[in-house]
Amino acid sequence: MKIAVCGVWHVHAGDYTEKAKLSADVMGVYDENPERRRDFAEKHGLREFESFEQLLGSDAEGVIVCSSTESHTAVITALSAAKKHIFTEKVLALTDSDCEKIADAVSKNGVNFVISLVQKYDGAMLTAKNIADSGELG
Repeated sequence: MKIAVCGVWHVHAGDYTEKAKLSADVMGVYDENPERRRDFAEKHGLREFESFEQLLGSDAEGVIVCSSTESHTAVITALSAAKKHIFTEKVLALTDSDCEKIADAVSKNGVNFVISLVQKYDGAMLTAKNIADSGELG
C-alpha cells in the first residue's frame, strides 16, 4: 500500500511514519511549512509534495494526517473526496459540527478512517476512568 504523510505538526508524525514504513510504501510528505517539510523528508527519506494538491493527485492510497487540529476538517474532507484512506491523530476537530462534516465525507466517499486513541485502553487510564465512573471521588 502506498502511504503519504500530510502535515508533520503533531509530535507523533515521525513515529507514525516509521511504523508505517514497516508494512507500507511511505512515498512522500506534505506540510504547509517548507522548512519543516524539508527537514522531515530528509530525516525520514521521503520525497516532498510541494502542495496539498500534489499530494491529493498522487497515487497514495492512504494518508497519515498529522496536520494541526484546526486544519483537520478541510484536509480530511478533501482526502476523502480524493478517495484516500485516512489515519489521523486526535483531536479530530475543534467543533461537533466539524466532526460531523468529517464523518459525512468519510461515509459518502467510502474510505477507511482510523483515529489514533493510543491511551484509550492504557491500564492507568482505564483505572482512572473506572474510579471516576464509580462515584468514589464525590
